[in-house]
Formats: sequence, structure tokens, C-alpha cells
Amino acid sequence: MKIKRAFLDTEDGQIFYRIGGEGEPLVLLPMTPRSSDEFKEFMAILAPKYRLIAMDLMGLGDSDKPPREYSISDYAKTVILLLDQLGIEKCSILGSLTGGYIAGEVAVSYSDRLNKLILCN
Repeated sequence: MKIKRAFLDTEDGQIFYRIGGEGEPLVLLPMTPRSSDEFKEFMAILAPKYRLIAMDLMGLGDSDKPPREYSISDYAKTVILLLDQLGIEKCSILGSLTGGYIAGEVAVSYSDRLNKLILCN
């Protein structure tokens, strides 16, 4: 299964993400200072069962550096922007360390958009 690379335009710059696979959407949020690169092998394994979206957080990886300091709430909003851009109503989210904090914020602030929350590390 081919994993594609793409960008989402936001008012604070571009967010890089990887997307591929079939099935239930699963967003992968990395620990800082890592990037979506952290999930490349994982995505290859899960792509037959899930539509995987791994994003680089603003200021990390191939995403632009934001013009201001980002809060966990700001990062959570970028997750929702990406879901909106991709036409995804609900998804599951896996968050690793900092990604887990962001996933938790999505769960609290946008609970209607979440199927499952997976926290690791």
C-alpha cells in the first residue's frame, strides 16, 4: 500500500502529513521533537485495515514553523482542520507522549469527532 505525502494549508503555515490505507480513519500523532517519520513502518503494517493519517506537528518535521508559540489546544485545532480538509467526520487517534496530550485535548474539546483514543509511551 502506497503512503502519500501531502500538505494542509493553514493561516499559520503548512502542515505536512502522510496518508494511506483503507478502512477506519486512524490519526497518528508523534512525540516531540519527532515527526510522522516515527510511524512509517507502523503505517505499512496497518494500511490494509486502516486509513492512516500521520501528521508533523507545526514547527516539527516538514511542517512550517508557526508565527507564535503553539499550545496543546492549538495543535488539537490543527488535527480538526486536517480532518475537515479530508472530509473525515469521526476517527480514532493514537498519540505518543506529546501526541497523547494533543489526542486528549481532541477527546475533551471535540468528543463528537472521536471514536477511540489510544495513548502510548
